[in-house]
Amino acid sequence: MVSSSDLARLSRVTPAQIRKDLSYFGRFGKQGRGYNVGELLEELWRILGLDRQWRMALVGAGKVG
Repeated sequence: MVSSSDLARLSRVTPAQIRKDLSYFGRFGKQGRGYNVGELLEELWRILGLDRQWRMALVGAGKVG
């Protein structure tokens, strides 16, 4: 379990901002107990689309490509 205070300290924002940002995506954590780390990570991966493979191609010129 991790609290919004712990997450805030690590990310240098307020605990209220952590709670507000996470609330946009649904209900996370339990009041007074915090967030289950495994469940939170799994849900954030899903929200960010990191739980699947993406077909892509990198096109560039010079040193960028």
